[in-house]
Amino acid sequence: MESTWLAQAKRLQALASTGLHFCTDDFERERLEEIAHIAHSMLAQLGQVPLERITGLVSDFAQRYSTPMIDVRGALIEDERILLVREATDGC
Repeated sequence: MESTWLAQAKRLQALASTGLHFCTDDFERERLEEIAHIAHSMLAQLGQVPLERITGLVSDFAQRYSTPMIDVRGALIEDERILLVREATDGC
C-alpha cells in the first residue's frame, strides 16, 4: 500500500503540472512552480535520491493533464465481415 506522504506528493505534482499547462497568469505560474518544487522535494526525500533525479524522471511535466491516457477500442464483426477503422492520430 502506498504511503500517505507518497500519495500526497504525487497529487501535488499532478496538480502543479496540470495547472502549469493551462495557466496564463505569471503570478499563478510562480505559485504552481513552487508547489511543483515542494512536491519534487518530497519525492526526492521519500526516495532518498537527489532532487535532479526526480525532475529528470518527469520529462512531460506541465505538457498535458497528469492523468493516465485512456484508450478505448472496439470490434464490429457482422456477417463474417470485420469493420476496420483508420486511427486519426497515426494513420494506422
